[in-house]
Amino acid sequence: MFDYRKHWSETQYATVWDLIKRLGIPPNQNTWTLKKQTMAWYPSDSEQNFLEQREHHRKAWDKKHFSYGVNRYGFRCREFEDIIDNYSEENRIVFLGCSFTFGIGVDVHDTFAHKVSEKLGKVCINLSVAGAGLDTAFRIYNAWQPILKASTTIVTTPPNCRLEGLFLRADSLNVDYRDPKLRYYHGNNIIGDSDEVKVRMLSLLDPKMDIIKREQALQAINSVAAQTNSNMFVLSPYSSFEMSNFSKGRDNSHPGPDWHDYHADNIVKTVNNKTYFKSCDIDGIGTYDSGKEYSVIKGMIDAIY
Repeated sequence: MFDYRKHWSETQYATVWDLIKRLGIPPNQNTWTLKKQTMAWYPSDSEQNFLEQREHHRKAWDKKHFSYGVNRYGFRCREFEDIIDNYSEENRIVFLGCSFTFGIGVDVHDTFAHKVSEKLGKVCINLSVAGAGLDTAFRIYNAWQPILKASTTIVTTPPNCRLEGLFLRADSLNVDYRDPKLRYYHGNNIIGDSDEVKVRMLSLLDPKMDIIKREQALQAINSVAAQTNSNMFVLSPYSSFEMSNFSKGRDNSHPGPDWHDYHADNIVKTVNNKTYFKSCDIDGIGTYDSGKEYSVIKGMIDAIY
């Protein structure tokens, strides 16, 4: 079997094991024997959460049975070896993003990634990670795109306010600074006391940081795309997303199949119009108005700490 490890730096190697560890897939690092998984539920779409929903929502989804299948590297798409062996680089398309791209709450065939791939006649490579931000998207893409060499790259931007720290040896720190219960965790240990955490968080809340982080990540992803001859397109899910206008997924939080249809049409139109990503477009790409949120979040952090 092809050994990907020799192609990766230590950080890229940690990237792969970090994702596998998050999904609870027990690998054997010595023999690289991983197994694909099929799960009836997913952490943010749990059975307990479903049972707590109102009756009309449960009835609507009771007959829509689906599961979450991930390949042996933890991604919601077919095995990479199959893609490399059976599809040309021109017929490969990569998707980067968070839970919207992963498709939490809907069947894989209802995800916009699957629909776009079918409409464009390409094999779907969904490298999204639920709950992740653009920095995660970059490191995942940086590890896999040089191997997969997809000719098209679609980035559906996650919320700007998500941060990530990677500790080698597959321990990770993910932070969504809008979370009122936020703490810094490394494993099960809180890093720093509350005052230290508060200072760190408030410094990261500066709205200018959103612009900087977004620009850094998108430029980094675009650099990898350019090096691998991939056309990159960037869209924001929230520019076309009003929850009240679309149904919700099984988890009653993420968007339902009709939103995925809508976003898929937007992506196909963007690709067909050859509206490639340009660095000058960055200021127009966003998911939250951080300036408006700053005072609200600062009040939340002040109350906690």
